[in-house]
Amino acid sequence: MEFSLLKRAYIYNALTEFIRREYSKRGFQEVVTPNIYNSRHRLTLGHWQHYSENTFSSEVEKELFAPKPMNSPGQCLMFDHWPRSWLEVPLWVANLEVMVVPVEPTCDEYAQKIRQQFRDAKFMVDIDVDPGCTLNRKIRNAQLAQYNFILVVGEKEKTSGTVNIHTRDNKVHGEHTVSETIEWLQQLVQSHNK
Repeated sequence: MEFSLLKRAYIYNALTEFIRREYSKRGFQEVVTPNIYNSRHRLTLGHWQHYSENTFSSEVEKELFAPKPMNSPGQCLMFDHWPRSWLEVPLWVANLEVMVVPVEPTCDEYAQKIRQQFRDAKFMVDIDVDPGCTLNRKIRNAQLAQYNFILVVGEKEKTSGTVNIHTRDNKVHGEHTVSETIEWLQQLVQSHNK
């Protein structure tokens, strides 16, 4: 448990209210899941076998309880309690959606501009400006890290205001304008959320 001073608490509450308004506006239902679970939950996930000796746990009514594993989707347990259709589950686009990869350091500024445009369009975007990796290694690292889309930008793309689209499945979709790419990704997300 962390302590929040007045300003931080105000910001936290304002953000929470904003998120709740967005849920309502977009037709989502808010759920709240606990942070302490029966150890059977961790056993099912495979966490208990590996981390039990380093996990704080407490016995309550002859059952062992422990904190929820970090990033464990606790809300999935609610689906165990009544029949549900997979159609009710929204598409969860991975947090690692887009990686911008500049070909060389002279393209870093353009890559930053591209990242900002995608962030403005509400996509999760990272950028790989590691000068120690080759272009192929950067693309491969992004694929292994499960980025769905890798946007390669070099001098050619910088001059023409485009990006070269690669996907996690090792396909190259070619050069497209930034606005076309954003529109394509937004349509892709919308088609999966219907």
